[in-house]
Amino acid sequence: MAWVCYGIRGGNLIDGKYIRVGAVCKFKPRLNERKLQKRVITRCVNNSDDRFVDLPSTVVHLHDSKSGCDILVIGCVHGSFQSAADVEKVFELTQHASHTSVVLELCDQRLKTLRAPVVSDSKKNRNHKLPLNKYIRNFGGIGPGILAFILSSFYRIHTAIGLEPGIEFRAAVEYAKSRPNSVLICGDATAVQTIRRLYSSMSPATIFSGLPEAISRLFPYFFGSRQNSKHERVNFFQILSEKKRVQEMSVLLLPVFLFSVLFIQIGSGIFEILTSSMINTTHAQASPDTLYPSEDYIFLMNISENIGVAFIVLLSCIWVIRFFDEIVIHRDLILYESIQNEIQSITRSRNQANITIESPVVIAVVGLLHVNGIVQHFTRNNTSE
Repeated sequence: MAWVCYGIRGGNLIDGKYIRVGAVCKFKPRLNERKLQKRVITRCVNNSDDRFVDLPSTVVHLHDSKSGCDILVIGCVHGSFQSAADVEKVFELTQHASHTSVVLELCDQRLKTLRAPVVSDSKKNRNHKLPLNKYIRNFGGIGPGILAFILSSFYRIHTAIGLEPGIEFRAAVEYAKSRPNSVLICGDATAVQTIRRLYSSMSPATIFSGLPEAISRLFPYFFGSRQNSKHERVNFFQILSEKKRVQEMSVLLLPVFLFSVLFIQIGSGIFEILTSSMINTTHAQASPDTLYPSEDYIFLMNISENIGVAFIVLLSCIWVIRFFDEIVIHRDLILYESIQNEIQSITRSRNQANITIESPVVIAVVGLLHVNGIVQHFTRNNTSE
């Protein structure tokens, strides 16, 4: 199949060459160039709304009346084969589009990594086993470096158990390369910026700042805003009813669950040791001649153990909320602005060249938790106008 050139906004080409990502992606376009051109000619006889009737439950379709753009936001579980299949289906449903812009939840560096040639397993393992001091140097400090090291460890775990992190993005890049008049946009902030913001939000001075507001924003993110119709939001109840998705998400989230349990056990153990040493000191001073622990002593030890577990669980919940606030809510705005900028770019190009771009499509491949937030920004922007 003849590959066509496409542009990249928000990033640079690697040595001026277009790397064939299909070498590392199992999802390949089913349409050759001749069939694609034939179907584009007959596109005008089809009803464009009919294309989006049978979308996956993780995809939201929006329409911008000013530019005429159809916007498809694909919510992905990162590393999920099912999400890669969702990307494949959306690209097939939009194969008649005369222009396609693909916004990825990636920064420039991560896109270059995805587009890099295939390497051997031994070399791949060496590349991802960076020492901790490199993380500290790259992310500008001990705290951000350790946080980045912990988060990157989940990538290594997924790779070790046979999963393919980033497969949904590889599928999107592969399909974009096979489509005429397509463009890739890096729509995310850099990893360094994201990690530094996350670390600063978890410091003792700021961890409780804006916490009630962050909690109040959780519900619409998981169940969608009431202002939007059921076709303009992702409903997690519906997703959890799909057996294949739940099975795959269970495998992907298992390392995170095990790490959380280990953190709670270690944290509560440290808290119990500290409190028990204080109780032992107090008990020894109050009853120096007592050989056996009293009932009050046993009661206090049990109380300290329960308080330790409760404290660590509460701290973990607060950290999860702060994590959600920075990694999801803040980046929703960044991704929305990237999509909105691309829509405006399409409109400017059409006006400057005095040409008609019929049925342009903007496809956003983002994390599942970002979809409802992006939709809320579109709804809020349209309401204000």
